[in-house]
Amino acid sequence: MTYSIHIITDFMGLQLLEVWSRLQDNLSNRLDEHAVVRLEGRKVALNRVTSRLEKWNKSHFDLSVDEGEISYSHVWNRAHSFIEMEGLVGTPADAESWVSPFFDSPTFMQSWVYDSVYSYWQNAFDPLQYTSEGRNFDDLPMKSNGLPFPLEQRIIDTSNNPGRRVIRNGYVEAVGGTMWIGPMFMEKVGLSIDALREASWLNLEELPNGILKISTPYSVFDSDEGEQRRVQEDLRDILYGNAAKNNA
Repeated sequence: MTYSIHIITDFMGLQLLEVWSRLQDNLSNRLDEHAVVRLEGRKVALNRVTSRLEKWNKSHFDLSVDEGEISYSHVWNRAHSFIEMEGLVGTPADAESWVSPFFDSPTFMQSWVYDSVYSYWQNAFDPLQYTSEGRNFDDLPMKSNGLPFPLEQRIIDTSNNPGRRVIRNGYVEAVGGTMWIGPMFMEKVGLSIDALREASWLNLEELPNGILKISTPYSVFDSDEGEQRRVQEDLRDILYGNAAKNNA
């Protein structure tokens, strides 16, 4: 299983160097300072990344190492920014060391740990994604992509998948077996801490700066069936139920 992390902040709430400074210590603990990484595909020593970014003329970056990749970018039309880390998390418990440096920012919105493979297939809607991997999708629900002729085509309907991601204005509607949410997120979706406390099957930990850590019986979701499906659907309803009513 490949563990990954998604972090959402308010739109450009952190400058590029502020993001990098929060990631740098973890990378330095794992790699020699002279280790070669790839910044936007170009080789650079780890201890030279800061000086490169100081001269950067972009608001985003991609950095890859042998173990995985870190991306920082923005969803301009949905008013949020994100940091995505793939392949760098050894265990779900290791994830908090990557996420916690962002807790001191009032712009921190949400974060969750996920299984990259499970998340990919829960959100794959193009039939070509299945045919290219030799996967059968005959039994999956289909719908129109909503485009006019001749661009209209049938796509896979992921709207009932428990592991789906839905891009919203200012946040992402997603669930993880382990999550962290901030005050901005709770205000945005209309969530109260009491609603979380009432769910006895959740473990809720209150952290500094108003951050809440949510742990389910599954540290990472990797199935859309049985008890895991129920937990994902129930958690989604708790987190986003009020926002869904307001958007209806």
